[in-house]
Amino acid sequence: MLTTVLISSGISVIDPMTFDSLDSIKKFVTDKLREIFYNNFPFGDIFDPEKIIVEIPSNIGNTVCFHFCQSMVKKNDGPPFMIADVTVHGEEHIGWIKYID
Repeated sequence: MLTTVLISSGISVIDPMTFDSLDSIKKFVTDKLREIFYNNFPFGDIFDPEKIIVEIPSNIGNTVCFHFCQSMVKKNDGPPFMIADVTVHGEEHIGWIKYID
């Protein structure tokens, strides 16, 4: 029988910030996810930015706010892993960034 146990979870909102490019938005979110991973997931695992999936429209604009939602879970006797979903809200468009370890 497959058992999933929630180790920890969190939600945070970051008020509007202005960025100069999509790459700077991605870098900001990657840095925040890395911080969340290491602050809440002290199991010796390594944060892997290659596991980040980005879907942000190019016309999202420069001023955006973020909703972070992350969970650390464990299935049966396997190692714990993190799932994060970040919604990026522009003035007229929405994008998302996901991380699954």
